[in-house]
Amino acid sequence: MTSTGLRNLSILAALLTAVAAAGQQNTAPPPEGAAAQSATTQAATTQPAIEAKADELVHKMSEQLAKLSAFRLEAEILFDQLSPDGQKIQYSNRFTVAQKRPDQLRGELTGDMPGRRFWYDGRELVTLDLERNVYSVVPVTGTVDAMLDHTMERYGWTIPLSDLLLSNPHEALTGEALSGRYLGLHRVGEFKCHHLAFTQDDLDWQIWIDDDEQALPRKLVIDYRSLPACPQVSAVIVKWDTKPELKADDFKFEPPPGATKIDMLPVEPEQQD
Repeated sequence: MTSTGLRNLSILAALLTAVAAAGQQNTAPPPEGAAAQSATTQAATTQPAIEAKADELVHKMSEQLAKLSAFRLEAEILFDQLSPDGQKIQYSNRFTVAQKRPDQLRGELTGDMPGRRFWYDGRELVTLDLERNVYSVVPVTGTVDAMLDHTMERYGWTIPLSDLLLSNPHEALTGEALSGRYLGLHRVGEFKCHHLAFTQDDLDWQIWIDDDEQALPRKLVIDYRSLPACPQVSAVIVKWDTKPELKADDFKFEPPPGATKIDMLPVEPEQQD
C-alpha cells in the first residue's frame, strides 16, 4: 500500500481540487514573508508528534478491523462544494459496503452525487453508473489492497472510506500524520467514542472510535486546508454488521437490462503526480 495518509478517505478530493482551482484566481496572495514562515513551520513539524494514546487507539482499531473476516457497514457522507460566488454548499450521499477478506468487495453510493455500484471478486472490478446504466470492467487480481492501489494509480479512482477496508488501516491513516492528539470521550449519536485529531501537510482530520472492545470507527472528518474556503468531508458510520452472511454470488456482477459496457479511462501521466 502506498502511504499517502487518508488518500482514499474522501470520495470528493479530486472534485474539490477542481472546484478550488477554478476559484484560485480570486484568492488573495499570501502576505509578505508568509512563504518563509510556512517553510519554517513545515521544517519544525517534520518529525511526527503523535500522542501515544492517539496512536494506540488507531492501532487497536486497525487490529480489530483486520481480524474481521467479513463485515458490512452503512455510512452517511457529507461534503462541501464551492458555488461560483465562493459559498460552501453541503451535499450528502449514503454509502454501503460489504467486504469478505481477502479479495471480495461490493458497495453502493446513492444521494446527491450520481449513483454507483461496484463489485470486486478477486479477478475483476466492475463499476455501474446507475443513472446512465453503463458499466466498466477492470481486470485486476489479488487482495482488496492490491485492487485499491491499482485503480487509484492507474485510473485515479477509489471508493469512500477505503482506508478502513485495507489490511492495515493504521498505516494508511497515520502514515503522513505530522501530529495527533487525544481529545477525550465524546458522543456520536448514541455511541460514546474516543475522539482523536490529526494534522498533515495540507489537511486536518478527526476520527471517533467506539469506546468498547471492538473499537470500531464511528465518524471521520477531513478539512482541506490547502483549498479555498477549507471544504470539509465527513462520514458517520450509522451501522456496523461484523458477522454478515455473505456468499460468493454477492460479489458477482450481472448486467441489468439494457446496460452498456464502456471503458474506464486511465488518468494521464501528469495527473498521477
